[in-house]
Amino acid sequence: MKKLGTLFGFLVLVLTMALPAMAKDYDLVINNGRVMDPETNFNQIANVGVKDGKIAVITKKKITGKETIDAEGLVVAPGFIDTQYHSQTPFGIKMALRDGVTSALDLENGILNTAEWYDGKVDRWQVNYGATVGLAFVRMIVHDGLKIEGALDTPIGSPLIAKAAADGVPGWSVTRSSIDQMNRIMARIDEELRQGALGVGGLYGQRRHHL
Repeated sequence: MKKLGTLFGFLVLVLTMALPAMAKDYDLVINNGRVMDPETNFNQIANVGVKDGKIAVITKKKITGKETIDAEGLVVAPGFIDTQYHSQTPFGIKMALRDGVTSALDLENGILNTAEWYDGKVDRWQVNYGATVGLAFVRMIVHDGLKIEGALDTPIGSPLIAKAAADGVPGWSVTRSSIDQMNRIMARIDEELRQGALGVGGLYGQRRHHL
């Protein structure tokens, strides 16, 4: 009996020491939100614990942290990815964040002078960013003789569509490329991809032509 009593006392001591460790504090706790995870189809009112920048737990149990957010009546979900986001401006990005978008990508109209475009966003952008090289912009250079300098994206590049047609012929949209023009287009696309473009983006209006 004495040995059993000693063993019981030891187990109580171990459990008592373990309880504080089980009551783990997190860096950030988001309580009472509707937690939605598309990957696992999880969709419940729950609490989320974040530790060292990563989600450590999703639970209905009470948890505590250094910072607490009450998300009652709100949705807690992974950041949304918008693959056709053209409003690449500081104001546009702020609006994206308010829609839950944390990755704003222009994979359609695209950009030009990719390296410079990326450099303008390092340590300044509040979301993940990226874009394709804009085939339309490259064709404007080759077929319409436009000189395009500096980082170019949809907000800046849209007026070029009208400029390309100033002579009455929007060459980028209606002209079939010669072998030489195709080679020039491909060389520029290859360079933009080397600088980090995510692919080649084209407009539906380009369906009438080849490269």
